[in-house]
Amino acid sequence: MSTSATNPSALVAQRRSLLWRVHFWAALIASPFAVLAALTGILYIFTPQIEAQLHGHLDTVAPVGVAFAVTGPRTYRQRALCLYATDGSEPGRSSGRRAQPWW
Repeated sequence: MSTSATNPSALVAQRRSLLWRVHFWAALIASPFAVLAALTGILYIFTPQIEAQLHGHLDTVAPVGVAFAVTGPRTYRQRALCLYATDGSEPGRSSGRRAQPWW
């Protein structure tokens, strides 16, 4: 038998050396991912400032031409809630026809 197998302090030193070697390789493999995560995190933090520099001219628009009024509430109800028939009549007020949705 060798002296390292019988000597407990040598066995502890070998295990410690193996542990440090595994730790070194694990850190060497994982560190590029940690660096990449840190860099993309920094970019994410400064996204508003970067976009302001790159696309600041798109944040404001000069008015051109005539402004049109928003559609009235009846037209909105017709399109969004489908309350009225396709011929424009209101349900219950037409001659026996029921409301028909546009689809």
